[in-house]
Amino acid sequence: MAQVEHAERVAQRARSGAMGNLDIGYASSIPLSDMFSGLVQQYAQSRPNVTLGFSEMSSSRQIDALLDGSLDVGFIRPTGNILPSGIQALRLNVEPFIAVLNADHPLASSEFIDVRQLASEPFILFPPGFGSGLYDQLLQICADANFIPAVGAVAQQMTTIIALVAAGQGVSIVPASVRAIMRSGIRYIPLAGVRQQAEVALIYRNTEQSGAVRSFIEFAGDAAAHFESTQRTP
Repeated sequence: MAQVEHAERVAQRARSGAMGNLDIGYASSIPLSDMFSGLVQQYAQSRPNVTLGFSEMSSSRQIDALLDGSLDVGFIRPTGNILPSGIQALRLNVEPFIAVLNADHPLASSEFIDVRQLASEPFILFPPGFGSGLYDQLLQICADANFIPAVGAVAQQMTTIIALVAAGQGVSIVPASVRAIMRSGIRYIPLAGVRQQAEVALIYRNTEQSGAVRSFIEFAGDAAAHFESTQRTP
């Protein structure tokens, strides 16, 4: 009888989301955001019996992993494409884009940069087809400034993009939270007049049954509501 009661208590805790497993995907730039680290830390503290697993993936790969069941939730940079049926997205945060230049660049001491000042520069980009929302947005930022960026190099990791800028191989445009990557040889500079913003969204299956996953979605929803309220505050 005691074993049956114990099993029922365990099952009830699993259904409520108090215990279980949660596999989380994330795009390479997202852990640099205070939003990501704060959300994961607070959730882990409130659900100590939920085991968290983490996988770094491009935004498009996370969508595929959700569909095949190998991932429970994902933190993505939306690409602008319509999500497949059965996948839901919750906007968590937005932040401005900034330029990252080599410290010896003529514009490195500028207070602000107009994107058009970078039109003749080689850019360090994510690879085409990699599935990064940042790639699409960078192209749009340049298109809004009436130029197509010349490709100096491509890299799949944000840290590699920054390292290549430090090595003098080009410039890039990145979310403001990337300033968390502190290293010699680079300068982060705000961009003037850029309407695009870098967005972070949580994606998940809208028919999700796992208690641990549902509790994380609810937790993230509270964080998103708090973000929205701060955006509306004068």
